[in-house]
Amino acid sequence: MNKKFADGEVFQRLLKTVDALVLFAGGLTITLRSFDRFDAATPSASGFFVLFLGFLCLYVLRGLGLYQFESLANGIVTAIKSWVVTAIIGISLFKLSSHINLNLNSSWINAWLVSTALYFFITRGSLIRLLARVGRRAAGKCRFVPDHA
Repeated sequence: MNKKFADGEVFQRLLKTVDALVLFAGGLTITLRSFDRFDAATPSASGFFVLFLGFLCLYVLRGLGLYQFESLANGIVTAIKSWVVTAIIGISLFKLSSHINLNLNSSWINAWLVSTALYFFITRGSLIRLLARVGRRAAGKCRFVPDHA
């Protein structure tokens, strides 16, 4: 029997990387599109805003254990928790953005909430199907390739 396993730690790191790329790229796109007018400092301020937003989201998601293998197996529950975390952080930073001279439209918060909801429900929802196909697995390991014996 040929069994191919992927270490759970590798899986978590890949998921964190994908989350970081999506949060940073999506956040920057949403942020740059939500200004009425640009001045010289807008792109750099937007970049720092999005970096802080993305790193804070990843830090809190990791701190709450939402990247743990057992948590990811819950699929929709993990998607809801992840979305709530990013929604609270996004709303908080949106409210604080005017204090750093980053005047975002109200469309920013709508786009952030919708895009993060879609992303987490798609990724975490597909993970539950992947993990459901896995069947029996060793502790801390995830079998991605089914056994064709």
